[in-house]
Amino acid sequence: MLLDRYPKSVIDVSVLVLQASGSALAAAITAASVALAAAGIAMRDVVTCATVAATPFADAPLALDPDDADERADRCT
Repeated sequence: MLLDRYPKSVIDVSVLVLQASGSALAAAITAASVALAAAGIAMRDVVTCATVAATPFADAPLALDPDDADERADRCT
């Protein structure tokens, strides 16, 4: 955000997660950025986020957008 355009102001963004099946933090960060842009808050750019987990498997070394079970499994680091 361009904070010099909003002197003596506080901008709070709250996210309420009702149900999560993995990658909730990435979705919340992206949603907060889109909410700020939709509100007309001046920003340098829109923030996006993704979740990636490393696995020990040679055929699939990365798990893109892992679900909750994958995030908690011992095979992901």
